[in-house]
Amino acid sequence: MSRRGIVVPVVALFVVLPSGCSQGQQPVFPATATATATVTVTRTVTATPSPGPVAAGQFPPQPGRDAKNVALRDFVTPSGNITCTDEFENLSCVVEKADFATPAKPADCDVDWAANEIDFSVPLTTLGACRGDPPPAVLLTNAHKLEYGTVNTLKHGVLCLSEERGLSCWASQSRHGFFVSKSVFAVF
Repeated sequence: MSRRGIVVPVVALFVVLPSGCSQGQQPVFPATATATATVTVTRTVTATPSPGPVAAGQFPPQPGRDAKNVALRDFVTPSGNITCTDEFENLSCVVEKADFATPAKPADCDVDWAANEIDFSVPLTTLGACRGDPPPAVLLTNAHKLEYGTVNTLKHGVLCLSEERGLSCWASQSRHGFFVSKSVFAVF
């Protein structure tokens, strides 16, 4: 499986607006303590503070005491728009309908481009994938519904919380993660 992208350190919560990819790379957004975003490629990625329901300080979320806890390898949000699977060493999610900006297919990607695939392998969050096979989450036809208000505990200490506003997934140790909905993709 071929992967390409751009690496961008992230300080706080940002909406990611990739402008493209350079040869041999795909957008990768690690959350680090660096105060600036630096990219060593021919094109840059622009990140701006996220609007609306995603505000700094809200992430990772704090599930309520009455939150239901489950352990599902494959799951889909109640809206059916976001499907995820805990594959190999990372969490892979696909957003069926996305109104947020997704990266364009790089010129050097000679296989399928999955612009709305999110891969999360602590501490990296990747949006878009150049791959010769479909994203694993696309192939799930019978994934379990992750009801709103439910926390899913995945391997490697990753937690996902399904809420009406969207899906938050984060590493319990480092607190790095992402939020995604139909209209917003953000890393924290």
